[in-house]
Amino acid sequence: YVCDGTADEVQINAALASLPSGKGTVTLTAGTFVTGASVEVTEYQILQGQGVDATVIQASTATHHVVHMGNRQADGIMRNWMGLRDLSVASAGGANVYSTVWADGVGLGSFVENVKASEGAYNFRITDADQCAFRNLKGFNPRVASLYCEVGLENTWGNVGFSNIAMALSDNDT
Repeated sequence: YVCDGTADEVQINAALASLPSGKGTVTLTAGTFVTGASVEVTEYQILQGQGVDATVIQASTATHHVVHMGNRQADGIMRNWMGLRDLSVASAGGANVYSTVWADGVGLGSFVENVKASEGAYNFRITDADQCAFRNLKGFNPRVASLYCEVGLENTWGNVGFSNIAMALSDNDT
């Protein structure tokens, strides 16, 4: 799949969907990938870059979550074994309600590690997370808060690990 700097989420999502049995890793090259809609990572999928200073997923508009992992808010199902690592994610900025990285119903074995996020209402929004890990995260310039976190909701254990988290602080940070 070759991205051209316009609506790159189409090619990235197609690469994720084409993984054998929907499982595996998509590795992005170094460079900037411009999106006009969400990149969707689901169960048994990993999206990785070449490092936070090498690979950037950049939203072209402030009308979507830049990277969305899981989908519990829509269908009520926890998803396991998904990951995001070694890249930067940037929203288009502006006063919006969308998150730069939204982990929604991520479960057993899921992770976000070595990720830098900027802009968006929340740099990192974590909802309904259980038995997963968030490591080496950096958040900058949020509109509301760098980190929004709800764990252990709706019959989950709430066993979530956090380490090496650096966030831009505001009066609203939680």
